[in-house]
Amino acid sequence: LEVCAGERVMQLACADEGTGLEEVVEDWIEHVVDNVAKACSQVRQKVDEDDEVNVNLNGNAKINVEMKSQIKQDQTFVQVDNIPPIPQPISNTNAIGSRPNIQAIQSRSKHIHNKVSTTTNNIITTNPPATTTASTPDIKASTNTNASTDTLSLKSTSPSPLFILYGSATGNAEHIAKDLESNYNKLIQTSPNTCYFPSVICCELDQYKKKCTPTWEKPPIDHHLCKHGVIIVASTTGNGDAPENASRFTRYIKRKTTIESQPFQNCAYAVLALGDTNYDQFCATGKMVDRKLHELGGTRAIQLSCADEGTGLEDVVDNWISNIFLHITHACNGHNYYNNDNNNDDDTDDKHNHPQISTTTTSTNPTITNLTIEKEIISSHAEEKKTDENDWEQDDTKSNTLHNHTESPGLQMIKNLLSLSSSHASPTIPIIPDALLPSIGSNLSSCKLVDEELLSHPTSSTKLSPEEMEKMTISSVSSSDLHYHTHQNPYESTILNARYLTQTDTHPATLASNILLENSDLHEPNRIIEASKVMVDNFPLSIQSDKSIEQIQCHKNGKRVIELTLSLPDNLTLEYQPGDSIGIIVSNTNNATSFVLDMLHKNNEVEPKQKIKVDGTHTITVEDAIRNRIDLCSTIKNKRIFLSLSRIATNNEEASALRLLASKTPLGKEIYMEYVEKQRRSVTDILREFPSCQKIDLNGLLGILPEIAPRYYSISSSPLEKSGFAKASLKVAFSVVDYLTPPQSGNDSGTCRRIGGLATSYLEAICSPFLCRSQENKTDLDSSFTIPKIKIFPKPTSHFHLPPNLDTPLVFIGPGTGIAPFMGFLAHRKHLASTADSTRAAKVASEGTWRGGYDIEEEELSIHERDAKGLRIGADFREGQQLGTVDVYFGCRHNDHDWLFKEEMLAFEKQGFISNLNVAFSRDSDKKEYVQDKLKNSPDSVKRLLSTIFDQNGIIYICGDGNAMARDVEGALVEIFAKEKFGGNNISTSEQDATRYVSRLKETNRFVLDIWT
Repeated sequence: LEVCAGERVMQLACADEGTGLEEVVEDWIEHVVDNVAKACSQVRQKVDEDDEVNVNLNGNAKINVEMKSQIKQDQTFVQVDNIPPIPQPISNTNAIGSRPNIQAIQSRSKHIHNKVSTTTNNIITTNPPATTTASTPDIKASTNTNASTDTLSLKSTSPSPLFILYGSATGNAEHIAKDLESNYNKLIQTSPNTCYFPSVICCELDQYKKKCTPTWEKPPIDHHLCKHGVIIVASTTGNGDAPENASRFTRYIKRKTTIESQPFQNCAYAVLALGDTNYDQFCATGKMVDRKLHELGGTRAIQLSCADEGTGLEDVVDNWISNIFLHITHACNGHNYYNNDNNNDDDTDDKHNHPQISTTTTSTNPTITNLTIEKEIISSHAEEKKTDENDWEQDDTKSNTLHNHTESPGLQMIKNLLSLSSSHASPTIPIIPDALLPSIGSNLSSCKLVDEELLSHPTSSTKLSPEEMEKMTISSVSSSDLHYHTHQNPYESTILNARYLTQTDTHPATLASNILLENSDLHEPNRIIEASKVMVDNFPLSIQSDKSIEQIQCHKNGKRVIELTLSLPDNLTLEYQPGDSIGIIVSNTNNATSFVLDMLHKNNEVEPKQKIKVDGTHTITVEDAIRNRIDLCSTIKNKRIFLSLSRIATNNEEASALRLLASKTPLGKEIYMEYVEKQRRSVTDILREFPSCQKIDLNGLLGILPEIAPRYYSISSSPLEKSGFAKASLKVAFSVVDYLTPPQSGNDSGTCRRIGGLATSYLEAICSPFLCRSQENKTDLDSSFTIPKIKIFPKPTSHFHLPPNLDTPLVFIGPGTGIAPFMGFLAHRKHLASTADSTRAAKVASEGTWRGGYDIEEEELSIHERDAKGLRIGADFREGQQLGTVDVYFGCRHNDHDWLFKEEMLAFEKQGFISNLNVAFSRDSDKKEYVQDKLKNSPDSVKRLLSTIFDQNGIIYICGDGNAMARDVEGALVEIFAKEKFGGNNISTSEQDATRYVSRLKETNRFVLDIWT
């Protein structure tokens, strides 16, 4: 541009995707518009292009950037005053590249609003249980004139707010963080003189730079022992990955350059890690954050706590919440009784081992006399707020809308379960003390009605709000149509094709397709409902529902796997690598949405088309909020929902039953397991079966229910493949979730509940026009029904990718749909090998050294001649490589039904891209055989495995179920290694050595997992 007489406004900024684009991109975007505006106003100044520019990066590292210019001496370009230098990226081989977080770049001051509904049905009542107050003790720093002279003098109030940050994938971490914020804000409102921190800032971890760093960089007061308070709640997604809203923060703290500045030296911190022991990397993100913050100068206020979602978060989380304000206040005042130096950062898995901090004042410990727990205040608050059990039992404000002879279905079932319980054996619902109930916490969301007249007469102002700026993408601020697709900004993808990978009868799909394509009397949503019913009715799962079929066919009906082909944007704004996943945005079922909308209309006179703003964001309808925002269909995991509904219930017995389901008592846990968990009951089920809860208003629903979580599916294709469609595309494979729950205990009919997947059942129904077509008949669909588009976004993985060298030997272990990403791997390797052959041919032909006996036709090359030069380096590199061996282990139930991608696997084996194919069938014989059996029971497999791993530095990949399969396979590997490589007289020692070796393989990315539960 400068050669073409363009005038440079700013120095060229180079952003490095390898170390994270944000550091450069964010500053560039922040200043570029102002600089261009000034330049266009004819602000010019002579600048010497050959000057060396010293760029100060984060106030520490000096980088010399040499500007090499070809501008003639008489040329000028604009140098605008006060243009900050652009930091240049620093190479960091350990950093993981990503697309720029555009929403974080555009973010300015998005605040998280936890508005409390003031309606009569508000779930946060004026009389919360005593445990709410007890779990968040009041803390103050008092002055004690009798303290010894050597006692440290402390400030009574922190000069900085309490920072609460969260990294959340499914909403659990966010909910806990907002509860903490709400609890402390209540303390500030009721007893401001007893709180050490004057305010609270609660935000996502990725908002640290804007909302936190300016404060953290400065010491809170002159005394070096005092600190800023930082609480972090971090979940782990995938197999050890950070959540999307914490990825930027985790990259920042992992950079080698960050440790030099010690950015947390003025902070005292506490970390609560959320994870699932069904996954291999339990609480990996929280552990890493805790370790890194200590390395970066932070002071631990309390040992890392790890909560397990697999067994229930409450036991750890409730205990941690009850003491965290005390610990963080002690640490910020210089009285940190946790020994930071003696903590083993890599072994902080203990969920309950918290350091005990004394809350009494004695002469032997004068250093804590200036910081006391105001037990009197806590006690008085508890007395004011607690609800007496006897008063609650006889509360006349709750009318018995249902008499005993017309008990609600839910109440009848709870009483039956209580009668059958060995520990209770009575239909009487016990009274649950408040101390055994969870705290309500803060509202997750709230809404306000929007004045229709204001919408029809918008103001003339065009200024964007911070919330609108937060949601802007590149396409919003530039003339191009380029924007990256994320969870908040998904791509609306067209379904190009679908097929059953299982040998599934397509007759039900034909019936469903006829309803969708030919029944024009029904609206499209009703067509989908009817199509789904037809699919369910024609795939019986038990012989009780259809005596004419055998049980084995029922089992096969419940095992249906679909491959879906989805379109991608043409502008390459949604890219992927083999091994990545995509997220699909799903909505609640039409049945659940209609039920709740009817309930709100009947009891609260709320119209579906009324306009509302949820948490102050853009305007949507009530129907949109119910259909697409709150989760009505997933099994209830958060017991606070039952407690909230109990406070709305107008029937005393229903309220008592719901309190029992919410309780921490052994009986409550037993009834919850039988009634909710085993039967997979959702909030819609509870509202149907406990009708006196149906008075709940819209704010109440938004306040207690989490957002619908996206569904993630592994990509089974390669971006290098030719799709056969006009548009770019990708493929995913998924099992249709369709099963029967165990017979309900206490249910006289002994019937089972049939459960369908929220996403997969919907996708099967709308894809039925594709599923019923033969592979030969793929004509375009032409009907009055338009197949809905699917909202998708990429979910890149940081580790589950192919190695850069084609000669690396690989072992793929993927039973069921776990084979999907490996099909993408194999297709990718095939294409790379084919490209290498083509570029060799192009290279030889372009050099005029062809000695073959035939001419090369243009169509014989898979690349154009203009690409040959660009691919020469790749050709030279790949010419010296040989394809490494690939051993594939696949498992399924039946050879003739669910051997997924059978034809493709056999073709890859015939072409040499699969060196050794091992398939286990678990239901085709009396003895069940699984993939781990194929590994350890075959001498040839053992020999190949040992050679691949120990002699050739190969890599093992596992994908699939994390509850059993992944653990069993890892156990088989340990068994093989212990016997064959670490053998000895001491079996225990050899197994320990083999286990440590497997751990080292994981650390070096030679044993890679992508598992789910």
